[in-house]
Amino acid sequence: RILGEPHYLGEPLAEDASVDCGWGKLIFAHTFASNERLVAAIEEEQEGRRNLALYLRDPHVVVAMAPQKLFLDPSHTYRLSLAEYLPGRVLPAGFRIRRLRKRADADAIPRLLASCRMVSADSDFIWRHRKSRALTYFVAEDAATGRALGTVMGVDHAEAFGDPENGSSMWCLAVDPQAPQPGIGRALVAHIADHYSARGRAFMD
Repeated sequence: RILGEPHYLGEPLAEDASVDCGWGKLIFAHTFASNERLVAAIEEEQEGRRNLALYLRDPHVVVAMAPQKLFLDPSHTYRLSLAEYLPGRVLPAGFRIRRLRKRADADAIPRLLASCRMVSADSDFIWRHRKSRALTYFVAEDAATGRALGTVMGVDHAEAFGDPENGSSMWCLAVDPQAPQPGIGRALVAHIADHYSARGRAFMD
């Protein structure tokens, strides 16, 4: 074992793992052997994008290395254990949820995220990644008109970097503020949790 080499339960992790989400990179900080390399990866952020580092061991130390460029998000990360998870019993009323399958879905996702003031990938990126194993997009659509009402994206950590913890995470949950149907966000969360549970993932953050 090399000093500083990232390990989990004695097993080496993929080095410097990240996944391009279109809106920026999701950086798995615990796979970086040094804070210096982690800071360099975060600072590679492109104009109009947001690089996010997850699972930092020493977040305050990392921020202190570039205090004018980095900030620590004070929000909590919640973990849903899928080992004890019971599949969602959310029955959509007036809308349905499905995987992204049409170009119109890819065009609608940036609109939905913008309506919630969120940074989005462009529609071309989303369309190119519609069959990705690492990234998964779901859309909630109006049952009568087919109009996109909400969206959520998931990252499969096992597919992204061979995660020995066998995890996943949920990102970019957005619902059109003008959508008349209640419960769209809750149904999207349940749907993506069902998806990763069916894949045999251990948790969803």
